[in-house]
Amino acid sequence: MPIPPPPPPPGPPPPPAFNEANNNPPKLNQGGAKGRGALLSDIHKGAKLKKVVVNDRSAPIIEKSGGGGGGGGGGGGGGGGGGGGGSGGGFGGGGPMGMGGLFQGGVPKLRPVGGKDRDLFFPLFRPVSSDLD
Repeated sequence: MPIPPPPPPPGPPPPPAFNEANNNPPKLNQGGAKGRGALLSDIHKGAKLKKVVVNDRSAPIIEKSGGGGGGGGGGGGGGGGGGGGGSGGGFGGGGPMGMGGLFQGGVPKLRPVGGKDRDLFFPLFRPVSSDLD
């Protein structure tokens, strides 16, 4: 019959009662108090921070048109909004700016990929060499 394992060790001692705890504040030596005061005065005298100029580029740039013709392509949903005559609503000139002006000059033409020439350089199956015999 196997021997039973030993009992678990006892837990940590209980914390001291409130009346037994150390209630005295720590005493600082005079040198430490003077050093702290000097440090605090240096912190309060510190260099002033410069003013920050914020350049928020998250919004799309909307160019103002010369003739008040409907808002100059102001993002989907009507655009015109008090343009003062002209086109009478719609998107105005320039088309919608759905992608934040990403394709302002039009969608670029992509070159073809994977034609006949590619098959000559990258064959689908490589020839098996007989050097492994």
